[in-house]
Amino acid sequence: MEEDNKELDTKKGNFQPSQRGLIDQHQQSDLETIDERYENLEIEAIQNFTSIPDYETPTDSQCPIVTRTPHGCFCLDGWNLIETAKANGKCSITCAVVDLADHSDEELAIRKTALRVKPRGGTASYAEIMRNVKRLEEMLLASNNDLRTLGHGGTRRGQEFVNNKYENVIKVLALRLGKSISTINQYLSHARYLSEEMLNILATRGINKDFFEKANANKTATFTHLKSNRKPDAEITDQISNYMLAWLQDYEQHKKIEPVWDEVQVISPDESQEEPNLRPALVERKVEREEKEVIFDPWRGNAEEFENDSFEQLKQETGDLARRLLDAIILEDPNFFCERIVEEASRFHHISHRAVALRKVQRRV
Repeated sequence: MEEDNKELDTKKGNFQPSQRGLIDQHQQSDLETIDERYENLEIEAIQNFTSIPDYETPTDSQCPIVTRTPHGCFCLDGWNLIETAKANGKCSITCAVVDLADHSDEELAIRKTALRVKPRGGTASYAEIMRNVKRLEEMLLASNNDLRTLGHGGTRRGQEFVNNKYENVIKVLALRLGKSISTINQYLSHARYLSEEMLNILATRGINKDFFEKANANKTATFTHLKSNRKPDAEITDQISNYMLAWLQDYEQHKKIEPVWDEVQVISPDESQEEPNLRPALVERKVEREEKEVIFDPWRGNAEEFENDSFEQLKQETGDLARRLLDAIILEDPNFFCERIVEEASRFHHISHRAVALRKVQRRV
């Protein structure tokens, strides 16, 4: 009889389980998701869960996100959509509904916070995100499709596209991935001059951001050394990728990476030969960079003649460049800062050539 009463009390929630039961990872919780689906709900039946304040930035979801418990239906995100529907005289609204077997304010609070913190599919390592952002950049730059069709979603819709495909690709990635432009540029900078094989190795091993930040100084110095010796990009990629394995081993063993510009000589990846010191000399050494084709149709990547430029386009691109230079001032890594300045100087070089061509056209007019 006592066992029957204990079982009954457990169902009522009055029985205190043992501490061992609390940490049993295989124990099914009544606060886990039972089912999730899209469902049409009566607006008056939906309550706004305010123990965690609503987010100032409107939801990206097309419909309200609601959790249903034995105590009712609680909106965790998208309450503004419900208010708009109510103001338009609607009695019901389609919601993304998650069902729970039990009710807990703490559980609802965690879920509301996690909606804007933890990605729906789970988290990924920095190396995985970096690799995928690089692949996205390559796909979008190679695409002949109109980039404006991809510039949807997100809440920062005020970013206007410009007459430069590369810049527009960065803006699309920032918008769709919910990251700042500087963060997207950082991903691409860390992935630059790494082979596909090396990117996959780093992603598979789940390497964190700290490694790439510590390796970036060596990577920049090595790039500068190889580029100043007129090495082609393919060879630079191969050599830097090989060095990354040695730097990664050093990092995993000692949590630091020995700089390649020390007085000691740098051992080549196959350990069969030695190379001279790689001194960064980032300011004094002039790095020769291959000229990239300037793309004047930012949507389909079809190059046009300089004469088709307009005064407003040049002003827009010059203004964007100036803003990126201002953003670079906050960078703490001196090597990353120098690399950014060199990149922007290359872009300004293209703009100056187009300005000369435009001036000639204006004189003929």
